[in-house]
Amino acid sequence: LTPRITLRHPHPRSMPLGYADMWPKVWSAMLSCKIGANGSCGAGMESASFYYDSQVTALRQRLNSSLLVYWLEGHGESRRLYSQYVDDCRPMPLNFTFGQLVDFSWMARATRRGAHTLFYSDTAAATNYSVTLDPTTELPAQLDVLPWVHLPGTPRMTPQVRRWSFTSAIAGAAQSATMWTVPRPGCLDPLPPCDGGRLKQRTNVYLAHPHQYVDIDDQDSGDARGDVAFLCPDLTSGEKESNGYDTVSEWEVEMDPRWGQYRQCNGYPGLCIGLERLFVGRQIPFGDPDLPLSGQCSPHAARGSWFSHPASGRCPSATSSANCSWRPVRRVKSISIDCLRKLGFVAACRNDLAEHGALRFKEWIYNRSLPIFEAAFASDMPLH
Repeated sequence: LTPRITLRHPHPRSMPLGYADMWPKVWSAMLSCKIGANGSCGAGMESASFYYDSQVTALRQRLNSSLLVYWLEGHGESRRLYSQYVDDCRPMPLNFTFGQLVDFSWMARATRRGAHTLFYSDTAAATNYSVTLDPTTELPAQLDVLPWVHLPGTPRMTPQVRRWSFTSAIAGAAQSATMWTVPRPGCLDPLPPCDGGRLKQRTNVYLAHPHQYVDIDDQDSGDARGDVAFLCPDLTSGEKESNGYDTVSEWEVEMDPRWGQYRQCNGYPGLCIGLERLFVGRQIPFGDPDLPLSGQCSPHAARGSWFSHPASGRCPSATSSANCSWRPVRRVKSISIDCLRKLGFVAACRNDLAEHGALRFKEWIYNRSLPIFEAAFASDMPLH
């Protein structure tokens, strides 16, 4: 799945010598993580590898899970961050991860706080780092990550420390050269759109949002199934409190079916991940390793679709067609999440997840929740 290519570094900057002097050129470790006093990070990272590339004087970092890979390269403001879900690769803003990732590119600039503890405040990623070294190997034993950024337009939450623990650290482990190669498609080069014809289609889409933000420029939406697949785990896990959602709106949207790569957008205005700037992005909810590019060009009526609406691809009028791919026709209806809760939607979500939650990334499971959601938007009654 990973093309065998060589990364280009057009403007390499010297990594401070302290890193190369401090740690081996290559090392790796197993990872575990918790957030706050007892909570699970849910980050899913299982191992990490680090490679100081002396040819381009840059640190390459790779974080691995069963399906997802993160790459971080370089240091300081010149760092680059990429994520890859199976064969679906895209660049990420540094401050988008909210302290969810391990990063040691700051080590050479850190301040010592004791014989085996170093600290660094990172303005580029809006994160404080504190690492405790193993006194025997001098490799990391524990990393505390405290983010102090928040999404624009969302409630400011009290930040919590993510504590990463490192076990089975190995210095100088042999690594394949291709392991450090970031795939070009999606991460470095935009993906081509699907061959879906040029005739725009009208589709009704749904999105959750704070009631005061109603535009869908640089926002993500879903068809009814796609939005239910997003809302159910979100509302039953308490995530609503951190992202400020209190409303779900239905929009009629005209879209070019030449789908682009889906971009994950959060905040108001939206902060989006990916290179696509013209075409509406599409994927199956949460992605699927068995579908090329997580379903960008594959039909997936049973499990629903997610769409991303790039502001730079919005058509200024109904007659516009050049250099644009979508336009909002009208906002059909908005319903408060409290109203959906009163109608039994969240309770139905809990039941669906309790019965079939383990299958939610592979099958459609929301047979109780979807009818309540659809009936609420089909009703002529004002819902608040």
